[in-house]
Amino acid sequence: MPDLAQRRCRIAGHELAEGDWLCLDGNHGRIHAGRPEVVRKRPDDLLQQVESWRRRLAAGSETTATAVARAA
Repeated sequence: MPDLAQRRCRIAGHELAEGDWLCLDGNHGRIHAGRPEVVRKRPDDLLQQVESWRRRLAAGSETTATAVARAA
């Protein structure tokens, strides 16, 4: 129940105050208290594969359709 005067609320036994961090999980309908760590990973292996396709196409060794069909 929200306490508007104190700018607080209680959700599932957890008390939250105005300004507290929340994380909303839209896939599962969950609310998590706190600020999650965001992990960013660069997909270097995939980027290298795309770059190799680009180089082959730029050299004129394959058409786009041939490169896509061969990669599939």
